[in-house]
Amino acid sequence: MENHSILLTSKMLHDIHNKLTTILGYSEILQDEDSLSEEQRKMIESIASAALNIKSLFAVNKEETLALKSKEQNPQEKEIKILIVDDNEDNRIVLELILKKFPLTIFVAQTGLEAVKVANEQKPNLIFMDLNLPDITGLEASKIIKSDLQDIKIIALTGDLCMIERELKNSDLFELCLAKPFERNQIKNIISELMNETAQEVHLPKEYLLEVIACAKMGRISCLEDLMTRCHDQGSKKFLQEKILTFDFDVIIAWANKMSDKHANC
Repeated sequence: MENHSILLTSKMLHDIHNKLTTILGYSEILQDEDSLSEEQRKMIESIASAALNIKSLFAVNKEETLALKSKEQNPQEKEIKILIVDDNEDNRIVLELILKKFPLTIFVAQTGLEAVKVANEQKPNLIFMDLNLPDITGLEASKIIKSDLQDIKIIALTGDLCMIERELKNSDLFELCLAKPFERNQIKNIISELMNETAQEVHLPKEYLLEVIACAKMGRISCLEDLMTRCHDQGSKKFLQEKILTFDFDVIIAWANKMSDKHANC
């Protein structure tokens, strides 16, 4: 009876998740239409933002429950943290929508001083830094952050092409300078590369991965959820959670096989 309840809950979450994902998908497609007016574009972004918030609300209780046991067992979990720094709410929403497709922990800041504070507290792996900020500039904020946290990667964002040429000289501060509006694929490629770098440091036991593959092949949701709580890597755990909710068993199998291949290459 307990397993049946888990399956029923997962099915309900799956249906809700699919509808919200459809809204987000169409919103992303429509945002690429050149014929849209500025008012229509803002309306689409607002709808997408609302759908994203609803999606998060349905997931949060389950995520906190499933994470509790894992956090007690693995207090040193790793996660990929991203900080978005931009005083323009629309720009933050667009970037966050792209990043939400990845298993990341996202923080936002609206000013340079707030960015410095969040960076020192959270120590993100990567910062998307708008260079035009209302208090101190993105360049000044980056210098302060880098003075204490040299390993943080910073991507500069600006709508001023001349500023990009100037800031490229600060190669010791910025990994890259992107012109706004940036292309979605640019952001996705940056995150994929970051995740690949992080994945090289993740080493999950061979027996664990084989168990994941076996459960995914049989579509055993409760088994996969149990395995997810035992995962010591935060990024892998979030990936599994998302794919379990959407019944992407083939994707889970491909991921586990790829992670398992690392053992063969060692």
